[in-house]
Amino acid sequence: MITPDVFKDALLTQDYETMRFAIATGFDVNTVWQLGRPSFLQIAQTMNDMESLRILYEAGAVPDTPWLENLFKDFSRGVIRTHDGSAHNPCLQPGIRDLTENFTVLSLEYERGICHFSRGMHTIEITLKPFILDGECVQTSIQADRIALPPSLDDLLGQRFIFPRNPDAGYIDASLYLRQAHNPVYISSILFKNFVHDKRQIEVVMQMMFDFEEEMIGFANEALTLEIALFLEGWE
Repeated sequence: MITPDVFKDALLTQDYETMRFAIATGFDVNTVWQLGRPSFLQIAQTMNDMESLRILYEAGAVPDTPWLENLFKDFSRGVIRTHDGSAHNPCLQPGIRDLTENFTVLSLEYERGICHFSRGMHTIEITLKPFILDGECVQTSIQADRIALPPSLDDLLGQRFIFPRNPDAGYIDASLYLRQAHNPVYISSILFKNFVHDKRQIEVVMQMMFDFEEEMIGFANEALTLEIALFLEGWE
């Protein structure tokens, strides 16, 4: 269990993996780590650590300064602030599509995947190419935590692993943040195909179901078979 002091240390050392792990296992980012001391958000603001601030925002942190309120409004519109405080909108780049009228998971572009091994469990993050929805720029990703897999690549290659759905033991805790909601993503299987040594990537096929109806965001549930290469982090 991650304590407030451990989370504070992860914040100060910019240990984003520990921060994400703590949040995935139920840590409340609005916890007061010590009475009379700055909040986690205020610490990140003082450090001007935009990555930590975005992690805290996505975890439901409540802004407690006017600057943070404005920053969170930018985050909700897809505006990204860099470490020097400047802002840019990724949806101003050429080729960004407006999916307001014809949104489907098949029209999303799955740009980059990372598989990280930590504390005996795996996490997978799949970044989506920014897109426009409801007149706002959306920059989001599929975050999958608590994936029980063998630690050795030799035990993965050529194997398909089947996973139950929540709340059965062994399920993958995955979601897609969209329309101000963490929408469940049920990953039922992962097939590990080829390992690309020079790129430290493994090609996988994932069967998943996007549950948009639970949070009632206006889209129907959709199934997807996704083939993507995952960059490996934290593997021996």
